Amino acid sequence: MIQFFAMLGLFGGLFGGGGQDCSVSDAQAQRAIELVERQWPVRASADPVTGYLNGLGLTLNRFDAIGYQPRILVLRNLDPMAFALGGGRFVVSDGLIAMVRDESQLAAVLAHEFAHQRLGHFCRRESRASERIRVGSIVQHFDLRLEVEADLEAVRTLGSAGFDPDAMRQILQCLAEQGVGGSILWERIDVLYGANNSPASAAGRDSRDFREARAQIAQEIGDIGGDIRQCQ
Repeated sequence: MIQFFAMLGLFGGLFGGGGQDCSVSDAQAQRAIELVERQWPVRASADPVTGYLNGLGLTLNRFDAIGYQPRILVLRNLDPMAFALGGGRFVVSDGLIAMVRDESQLAAVLAHEFAHQRLGHFCRRESRASERIRVGSIVQHFDLRLEVEADLEAVRTLGSAGFDPDAMRQILQCLAEQGVGGSILWERIDVLYGANNSPASAAGRDSRDFREARAQIAQEIGDIGGDIRQCQ
């Protein structure tokens, strides 16, 4: 179940979404976040990794506001996961932070999830192509069309915020090459080719906070004997 969750949860899936008015979605988001906190180990709000992720979220939100002050929960889980809950709430795992090659790729993940919120995907009626997958007591909604919309919006946000716009394609390709997501990820990658004609170089631009958060997670993973395959 965890592997299946990781495959669909990363850059995809709207938890509690599915064609309702936004006030209902916000209430469901609060219930979903409470379920996440009960069902999975979550880093404390005072944890430096949590603080860094929320700071990065605020940076992205300054360039493309989502209508909320974002709140990001960090799961202590080695599977690479990220998903939007609605109501300005998001979840990212330790495994994702450890897997990305650089800060631009991590920003790409957040920009994608923020795009779901900004584009009103939680308030849209489900399309016939939407899939529902139950994960524990939470229902995930997955629609390839909405994922592509969020990918393209993320490319624009990354450029505005000074990150590498090509990082959205890079992180999807990293997952696809690791055998995650099957043909769905390749379809999204195909759309992104040509979406950005002049990607900026992200080399050497990682912030100190990013490096420190990565070092903390790497130390903790080493302490429990875990292993993460990092994007190249």
